[in-house]
Amino acid sequence: MRAHRLAYALMVDMVPKDMCVLHRNDKPSCVDPAMLFLGTHEDNMSDMVKKGRSDSKAKQGSSNGRAKLTESAVRDIRYRYACGGHPNQSDLAREYGVSDAAISDIITGRHWSHIHILGGNYD
Repeated sequence: MRAHRLAYALMVDMVPKDMCVLHRNDKPSCVDPAMLFLGTHEDNMSDMVKKGRSDSKAKQGSSNGRAKLTESAVRDIRYRYACGGHPNQSDLAREYGVSDAAISDIITGRHWSHIHILGGNYD
């Protein structure tokens, strides 16, 4: 049990298993019962977004440290695939040093959805 849950349980009331103990002061290490309150998981997520602690604006594209491709490469992959024929997804994956699944996710728009090419369904 985390310290803030234990503090709430000892000083205020038992915490139902389906409830979260939230922090009014946004300090995860705080165990002051006056700064703690109960809420659902949804309440916790809403509180996080409202207070600007969410990663809802996570870095996209090449600004994401895990990205192996650039925006230009993604446009090129989509354009070349949309033109049909050669190269196929596996060839593109080998050429760009990523998995076949990564190429598929780029082509279908599952990943890199903020990048578009002109023409076709990619506008």
